[in-house]
Amino acid sequence: MQHIDMHAAGYVFDPEYQFPDNGQHSNVEVMRGFHNIVEKLLPDVEDQVKAIEQLAKYRNSEGEFGRPFVKASAKKLPGWKWWVEFGSECPELQSVAQKVLSQISCVSVCKRN
Repeated sequence: MQHIDMHAAGYVFDPEYQFPDNGQHSNVEVMRGFHNIVEKLLPDVEDQVKAIEQLAKYRNSEGEFGRPFVKASAKKLPGWKWWVEFGSECPELQSVAQKVLSQISCVSVCKRN
């Protein structure tokens, strides 16, 4: 299978996958892909550092992310919409998450191969 950084970032950002396993993404390839996307979408190093700090808050279900209805909404809302509603405490991370999760998926390339 091909590894694509955008897919890795999408996995990290998708709240549906985040909360059941408490967000402990330990796969080096997934986290490297996520970091690559953060670097691409946030050109300022200070914003990149803020996003990584905010990722810890998201992964540990701190603040707004820890509320039961926020976690329950992860199964009902599309990922990008979930970030619009609940990601305001982490503006840098929210910005990247919305860009990543609003991408259109397409299998036409796979069909062609």
